[in-house]
Amino acid sequence: MKIINKGYEDFKDHREDFETCPLCSTKRDHKAWRAAAHTLCLEPSHVRVDSVAIISTCPKCKTDSWVHEPMSMFGVYSTDWPKGWNMAVKKHEAKIKLQALRDWGKSICWHCRSLSSGTVAYHAWRHCAKGSGPAEQACEGYQKMRGYKGYGLH
Repeated sequence: MKIINKGYEDFKDHREDFETCPLCSTKRDHKAWRAAAHTLCLEPSHVRVDSVAIISTCPKCKTDSWVHEPMSMFGVYSTDWPKGWNMAVKKHEAKIKLQALRDWGKSICWHCRSLSSGTVAYHAWRHCAKGSGPAEQACEGYQKMRGYKGYGLH
């Protein structure tokens, strides 16, 4: 049972339906795949911003396959993860959320009149006249809010 930071998983080894081995088509329920889990990957090769990857071995063909597991739900449906996995996920999630908050604070988006909405969860994301995307530090469409003094931040 190990924890790795960077992923090596290949998309062809992804269990798309969460139950079927992508190589030999063996079907198992979620609990059986979870019991066969041997590696927690904090930063999967195939990124889903709010998820880690769980790698398990198929009992029939002995190959590894993987699924994304949302960090916010980690340990909610399965409390029998190996020791240390829950804490590793919580720490990793906190680090990602803190970086998103820092990215939002460094951006010009939060004080732009064109901003219609935004989210700061696993990444800083803006919705504005320019469109949707990550928070920016420079933008040709930037319009300073009336009354914004800058507070010495930018």
